[in-house]
Amino acid sequence: MTFLCLGVVFAALSLQAAPHRLCVGGVCRDYKCGAALDPSEDKRTFVYTVAGARYLGVLNAGERVVPCVTPATAIELRISPSVATDLRMTHLETKLSWRVSLSADETAKPIKLSLARGTYEITATADHFAPFKGTGVPSAKPAPISISLARLPRLMGAVLDSVTGRPIARARVTTDTLGSTVTDDQGRFSLEAQPEKWPKLLSIEAEGFGEKTMMVPHARADVSFDNVYVSDASSVTVDLSGKAASQVLAVDLQKLRYNGRASGPTSRRSKSQRM
Repeated sequence: MTFLCLGVVFAALSLQAAPHRLCVGGVCRDYKCGAALDPSEDKRTFVYTVAGARYLGVLNAGERVVPCVTPATAIELRISPSVATDLRMTHLETKLSWRVSLSADETAKPIKLSLARGTYEITATADHFAPFKGTGVPSAKPAPISISLARLPRLMGAVLDSVTGRPIARARVTTDTLGSTVTDDQGRFSLEAQPEKWPKLLSIEAEGFGEKTMMVPHARADVSFDNVYVSDASSVTVDLSGKAASQVLAVDLQKLRYNGRASGPTSRRSKSQRM
């Protein structure tokens, strides 16, 4: 079993009595150091957790045993705020990577990762926060690396009926960057947006109402829209195709209803009108 590169110093630890957890290729299990794993022809990265400490290493092809030793070098992380966080550590020279999942309670304390020497890219992701990226170099006496997670900005507002002023529930709110949500019973919406993929347009669709599209300010921060008023659908677009399309003289449209509500008047369009 090797830890990435030559010249790595290992520290022997008394781990026999501690609770162990081993994750290999995303599959985790209880594990006692020295026990044989299923063989594999591929190189595998593993995360070995003992009493809250984590050791990141590599099993080469054919190797089946994770021994009771750890690298003498480590990286210490301090994550703020304390939220459930996924870490991905990538060794820049070999491109090998490890994933470490942390609970909110675990991120309330310093996180120590024992791993081989080299330069690592550190990626931290958490729900409702923008991804963090940085680099770190393990050492025998690691200086703490601070990871400050920034909350994702939100697009907020309320959708109302332009005639009655009543809130419209379950209206679909989408952005041109594929963000999507629905309004609550009070017609309110709150939609997170990635700063690096900031939307330009916000669209609102509700059953029985015309679609409304608005420009999104280039704030890349929280945006509160004024009340958004939508009106009954009152127009229909007809697309004609095929060889006989030029011979159509008129189109009869029957009144459409959604839950008993008329979407617009019955109309008749002649060929001279725009379709």
